[in-house]
Amino acid sequence: ASPDCAKSFQALNQYLLHDLTGQKDREKLTVRALLAWLGNQNVDGYRGHPCNQDTPEGFLSLIANKRTMYSTFFTVLCRHASILCVKIKGVSRCAGYEPGDQSSGDDHWTTVYINGKWEIIHPFWVCRSLVGHSAGGWIKLEEMGKFQGHRTKSAAGTLVNAFKEYYFLPNPNEFRYYCHPDDSKWQLTNETLTRKEFFKLPYIFPTFFALGLKIVTEKSCLLISKNGEIDIGIQAPMKNANTIELHYELFLKEQSSNDVDQMLTEAKNMPRLVSMIRCADYWTFKISFPTEGTYKLSIYGGPYNNPLRRVSDFRIDCSKRKQNCRLLPFDPGRTGFGPGPKTEDKGLFVPSHLSGMVPASVNKSIEISFQIDTLLLKTMYVKAELQHYNSVTTIEETETTVLTKQVMCTIQNQELRITTEIRKEGEYALSIYTGRKMDGVSEEDVDDSSIEGLENVCNYILSTEVKRFEVL
Repeated sequence: ASPDCAKSFQALNQYLLHDLTGQKDREKLTVRALLAWLGNQNVDGYRGHPCNQDTPEGFLSLIANKRTMYSTFFTVLCRHASILCVKIKGVSRCAGYEPGDQSSGDDHWTTVYINGKWEIIHPFWVCRSLVGHSAGGWIKLEEMGKFQGHRTKSAAGTLVNAFKEYYFLPNPNEFRYYCHPDDSKWQLTNETLTRKEFFKLPYIFPTFFALGLKIVTEKSCLLISKNGEIDIGIQAPMKNANTIELHYELFLKEQSSNDVDQMLTEAKNMPRLVSMIRCADYWTFKISFPTEGTYKLSIYGGPYNNPLRRVSDFRIDCSKRKQNCRLLPFDPGRTGFGPGPKTEDKGLFVPSHLSGMVPASVNKSIEISFQIDTLLLKTMYVKAELQHYNSVTTIEETETTVLTKQVMCTIQNQELRITTEIRKEGEYALSIYTGRKMDGVSEEDVDDSSIEGLENVCNYILSTEVKRFEVL
């Protein structure tokens, strides 16, 4: 659009809307066109223009000089285009909000009456995006299953133009997780929330809904651990669950006690606190806390082999640490525990054990099996390792032992069988690797050095500490 379009509402409407007469979704296309134009304006470039409410460029100058809001200007744009629009006042979970907070800053958004019903639009969130914002005051303990131990730095971030589709006509039952109007009728849902209930809701992001996820444990952004432990359960739709990956980051709120901070930020003292256990369409994040404090679990998700986006944050208050908190015996990284999309992608199908947690008994054989892709049968190399952390009394003394002699892999009639046996009480990690045998290498000479693309494709926790009815 030419800058001249901003000189009058008539000129702007003529340019944006002249082709919409008689269109099936004319009202919806009208508000979308207005938003698309608004989101593409270089607002700061109007800072020196005259401020007024008579022209679009006058409104852009008002916004640039922080004398009006996107929601106000969008409301005026809609009314000049004969679209009924109401500006809504309330509160929102925006930048600076942390899960568990019981208050937040005021916010404004809009509702438009199109196609015979009221629809929600958050003009500012559609048009602008805050990039590089970071909340300080946290120690990042884990990321992708690996120790971090550094403090997060506070950063205000930068506002940039963006067109975030999600906040254009969002489902009111989803939007209620982000904004709460002062007048409950503008929630536009069958069941309304009080302000207190709003701030208790899980803190979830648009990707959560895009993936079809749901929380199957306590539905709150503020959780309380019991005896230094907590489980958080996330479920995906069965139809696409095996195309989805989840992962996490774990943070500890900076404490007044330097002794606590020092203990947790030394790698040698840092336990792997989170075990992400998958069972088909269900993930359990099992967390153990070695010290009292306030924690934050950020969960990320997305399609397999794609960047993961944040789906939810939980604050977890721990008033009593877990006694004898121990390391996970193995760092599974993004693969986690339990068969997932990577397992299938590398040619292993129909697992005998869907859950990443397998009950075990001392001196009793455990067999885990898969079907192998026919095309990969002749060239596939498989190895498995059993790992166990030693029985100790302190975190500092924890060490992991690899028990190679207690695992056997056999392939017969397209079936891979992994047989193992544990000889002491506790938790063990069974890690499975696959690769491709190099051409010209005989079966007798095959070892890790003669394998291409050896990767960890699946892991299990074998535990004498859980019963079969506790496993999904």
